[in-house]
Amino acid sequence: MDGNEINGIYQISCGETVTIWSTRDSVPIGTVSIYYGDGCTSTLEVIVIFQTGEQHIFSVPQYNTRSRTLTNIVEVQLSCQNGTSPFPCTGQYCISIHHPIKNKQLALTPRSDS
Repeated sequence: MDGNEINGIYQISCGETVTIWSTRDSVPIGTVSIYYGDGCTSTLEVIVIFQTGEQHIFSVPQYNTRSRTLTNIVEVQLSCQNGTSPFPCTGQYCISIHHPIKNKQLALTPRSDS
């Protein structure tokens, strides 16, 4: 597999959901890693949307990182719910996209046992 990474920081106002990454083509395999530093609520909600339209939702507690490796993803959203703090949700993200390498064959050398 070959791949690339999309990294960034986010700052999301309380009560908002934002798209941090999307594509028109589905990604065969992708790893979504989200760090939630501080903000309105004790957990940040991550919404991963698949090519089929289905969603995988997971939460990230404050001062923690959560990662998921999934197939056929087309969009990643972060949702900063209203909570006890007036401060926006802040943190970092990394999306690693893995593409299959086409037509690559391994050349095997016979082992000589002497």
